[in-house]
Amino acid sequence: MSGEDDNNYALSQIEAAMPELRYGELHPEEGSEAEEVGESFIGDPDEPIPLTGQGGRDISSDLVGEEAAGTSWGLDYARLARYGGTRKRVILFVEDDQDAADDYRPALQDAGYRVIHVDSVEKAKLAAARFRHFEAVVLDIRMEGQPFFGPSETGGRRHTGVCLGRELVNDLPDARFIALTNSTEAFDAAWFEANHGSGYRFCSKRDFSPEQFARLVDRVLKEKNEMNIKTFIVHGHDKEAWLDLKNYLQNRLHTPEPIVLKEKATVGNTIIEKFEKYANDIDVAFVIMTPDDLVDAPGGKVGRARQNVLFELGYFVGSLRRKSGRVVLLTKKGTDIPSDLAGVGHIDITNGVLAAGEEIRIELQAIG
Repeated sequence: MSGEDDNNYALSQIEAAMPELRYGELHPEEGSEAEEVGESFIGDPDEPIPLTGQGGRDISSDLVGEEAAGTSWGLDYARLARYGGTRKRVILFVEDDQDAADDYRPALQDAGYRVIHVDSVEKAKLAAARFRHFEAVVLDIRMEGQPFFGPSETGGRRHTGVCLGRELVNDLPDARFIALTNSTEAFDAAWFEANHGSGYRFCSKRDFSPEQFARLVDRVLKEKNEMNIKTFIVHGHDKEAWLDLKNYLQNRLHTPEPIVLKEKATVGNTIIEKFEKYANDIDVAFVIMTPDDLVDAPGGKVGRARQNVLFELGYFVGSLRRKSGRVVLLTKKGTDIPSDLAGVGHIDITNGVLAAGEEIRIELQAIG
């Protein structure tokens, strides 16, 4: 099969997996479901995706021709961004055995998932480079790894899926990685078992029929979507920051709705009574420190967090205990941090909450 034919075949698989979706515009109307789907995609679809092989060498042109330099594959996967109107959860299925793919993919689809099947390391890396929100990545282990991984890394193709998983987790930090393989080697199982708490699983094709495997994936993803941690957001004047944080916690990490005091009814309570009412029944406090108040200091004016933020921070440090990890500081560049907090770890959200999303997820995962 030529490179162009192989390209078209991969696109046909994507289109076959999404027959009911409307082919729309890359930039749909603001607020539409299509816009929500479009936001899952990274970069300009008309730009090449840089791919690196052994030794960090750019091998994009090696794979799809000097003239295309990666653009052709990038366009195919970017076509996904032009589809709108889906809320189904998407699974990336990496399997080079077409018979195995034909057995397991229908079972996953019957369980309600949209399955994107790719049959090589190259296509898996390109899919992950374009689409952010795969709920799970199902990995075959024994497959061709070159030119991305050398024989010494993959053990002569025996451990390719493990090498691929370790790379894809950087692009897909929120996905669950599940091996579906004929391998019984302890080396292959070790990475998945070490991350069992993150929802990773190692499954033998001999032990799991397609229907059994689909049920396991369903259980794993339900566990992922049930992060039952009650959160409280302390904030100042930066409305965008607290709204983004609330959205990320509730809609991306699937926590119960975070408590934001200003959204709660007062019902005759004083401010401190209202605060205590909601603050006493939470697991984690996120404290957003932004440079809201300009104050005089040695050397000139500095931006400090609002006084209510500092008060509520102190309350939660006392009630939840600083070393428990249940008080999470989020800061923006230009905020003067009190000296009492010098050395206390914090998460920088200068570039936005989503940019710091993985750090936030890790903090919650350690607690939950």
